[in-house]
Amino acid sequence: MSNERKPRTLTMLHARGFDYRRRIPSVTLSGVWLKESGFEPGDKITIERTDDGKLVVTKAASAQ
Repeated sequence: MSNERKPRTLTMLHARGFDYRRRIPSVTLSGVWLKESGFEPGDKITIERTDDGKLVVTKAASAQ
């Protein structure tokens, strides 16, 4: 497993199936780097928006 943290550049897409008059932004994340970061298929995630416009993706806290 690599500890290297290199930025990923993705293309913002538009979501389909929403209001056809507006283009709603959409992004899909996939890759071995997610597994190397501790994510597995089926994991619940939390996405938070910071004050400086960043999105932070973390595993959701387990239900107790």
